[in-house]
Amino acid sequence: MHNATNYGAILQTYALQHVLDDMGIENEVVSYECPKITKQHQIRMKWWNPLGYEIKKRTKNRFHFFFLNNIRHSEVVRELLPSAHYDTYLVGSDQVWNMNLTGNDMTYFLENLPSGVPKYSYAASMGNYRFTDKTLQERCFACLDTFTGISVREQSLAGYLSDGMVHRQQRKIEVHPDPVLLLDRNEWEKLAKHTQKGKYILLYMIGRNYELIQKAQILSKEMGIPVLWASDSLRHYRYVKNVRCSSPEEFVGLFEDSFYVVTNSFHGTAFSILFQKPFLTTAVHEGKRMERIADLMDALGLTTYCGNDCTAQAALSPDWNKVEEKLLMMKVNAINYLGNLKKGDGIC
Repeated sequence: MHNATNYGAILQTYALQHVLDDMGIENEVVSYECPKITKQHQIRMKWWNPLGYEIKKRTKNRFHFFFLNNIRHSEVVRELLPSAHYDTYLVGSDQVWNMNLTGNDMTYFLENLPSGVPKYSYAASMGNYRFTDKTLQERCFACLDTFTGISVREQSLAGYLSDGMVHRQQRKIEVHPDPVLLLDRNEWEKLAKHTQKGKYILLYMIGRNYELIQKAQILSKEMGIPVLWASDSLRHYRYVKNVRCSSPEEFVGLFEDSFYVVTNSFHGTAFSILFQKPFLTTAVHEGKRMERIADLMDALGLTTYCGNDCTAQAALSPDWNKVEEKLLMMKVNAINYLGNLKKGDGIC
């Protein structure tokens, strides 16, 4: 979902391409536009909110500039059909199999490609989505049967797919980290742009989580440093300063330069880990367990940092050496899996 105005979506696209490049695998992003995703990220002028329109327009333009200048891609396509240009197809990462997000878009299951074409997924996710329509589930599982390799991002999703496909051919469903975790910290430091000075608490949220805002405010008073909220929102909160219209490079820089992070975002959690920042994250959103965050924290032995304690002691830095060891093992497994793609001369 590289055309979404979403930091996680664009940066994992960037990261996966870089990893494939480093492995010597010729590749490009198929610039497919999912109708529902495209519609959701359209910007419309509203007479009562012209400033909000200008802010969103500027941010979207900065995303588009980043995509054009940092990611190798095809021409825009609205349907994925077999092409002699590609030897192998790779789908993922992102919540590409979350049918609520994509509007039941079967493109991400590579449905239109013949079964003989090598197909892989890498760290694909469904988020919290699970099939309720048995016909749709059967259709999607039939597509997955034609994949040469299946890789997902969450252990919980691997179990769900394994249980659902138990009566089909025996398939090994592998679990691998989000692509942003495959790039070394120094690679992200090269990309980062720095816009802020001094110590600050970085607040980055999915949606507007008032509990997190309150926690950031309490921490600000306790630690004596300001809160910067990475958001295009026009809303204002006491002791909180909005940082709007950040480019993807500036977004990475906000994490690198932060002193402390408060987040409920998967990629907010991932970049906190990458830059080894003390952080407070939550694996619950609107009463639901967020599988992506919870599974990542479990895999790295960081489950104790998903909590409701709003003091600075709640996010004391873990043993980063142990976290690095676990992350390195995850990277090695992922690179070994992606090495299977070298059997073709190209990939999309």
